[in-house]
Amino acid sequence: MPRLLGATVIAGVAALIITTVFKLLLAITLLAGAVVIIARSFGNRREQLEAFGQRATEGLSTSSVWAGPIHAVRSNAAGREASIVPIN
Repeated sequence: MPRLLGATVIAGVAALIITTVFKLLLAITLLAGAVVIIARSFGNRREQLEAFGQRATEGLSTSSVWAGPIHAVRSNAAGREASIVPIN
């Protein structure tokens, strides 16, 4: 009978330790997920502010109000129109 009691106590302590370890892992995972979500929302807010020119520097404005198309300095096409070639 004392061996059975000792085995039961050892099994109970082992189960308690394993349960505690898995609960800590679950808590760490949930905390990391919350941190990632919060960091993502702050990152999105910063990108939105930069898109409106709030943090833009004087020479490197991110505003597209005055932006125009990009033109090549010298073109090798010499005025040829682009065409779509079907591939069978």
